[in-house]
Amino acid sequence: KTLNLYMGAMTRELTAQNAYVNKFLGDGLLAFWSAFVPEPRQCELAVASALACQRLVREIGERPDRAGLPPITLRLGIATGMVVIGDCGAPPDLNDYTVIGDSVNLAARLESANKQFGTSILIDGTTAVAARESGLPLCSLGRVVVVGQSVPIDLHEVCIDADPQERIRMTQDAVQAFTRGDFQSAREAFGALERRFGRSKTAIAFREAMDDPNDRRDGVLRLRAT
Repeated sequence: KTLNLYMGAMTRELTAQNAYVNKFLGDGLLAFWSAFVPEPRQCELAVASALACQRLVREIGERPDRAGLPPITLRLGIATGMVVIGDCGAPPDLNDYTVIGDSVNLAARLESANKQFGTSILIDGTTAVAARESGLPLCSLGRVVVVGQSVPIDLHEVCIDADPQERIRMTQDAVQAFTRGDFQSAREAFGALERRFGRSKTAIAFREAMDDPNDRRDGVLRLRAT
């Protein structure tokens, strides 16, 4: 009943933003844009929907009738790229209208990567270009290879409401130091970030890479399976 409540609320929000809610995957879902006709604002709408879903989950959790229940958290991953959309089921029925492709896989990997960064919404660089033009708050996490893939992507965190600008700036400064190979400055910057805002899974992920003697030292963060 609790899961249906949250899923229903998110489905309504996504549908209102022209998304096609395609599958329910246990406690998750798959949605995409341009399902039947091109949606030129798909990147902007996807990020705005992710933020709206985060607000919905928080608001539902704060309702009096949810008092005393365990809090529900939400992770989302968004990727933009060329995919195949259509009936992908087995013949003769061909009744599985869905989306497949590398970008679909990447979005799933980004959703999972939130656990390692301690973030709520992660998006790839292509999505970030359109989102930034719309003025949505982003925090660059540099070049990252997510678990299950081999090609680095530009990774960005979509910041939730009231996320301190100082936290965003300090994180980006630390990431930039890592990217240019200035590990001493990166360690100092991540340390300052944690002294100011507390334990940071993002800092831990980068620190583990710097401590790894097998790291390629090329400014790319390679996530490990957990």
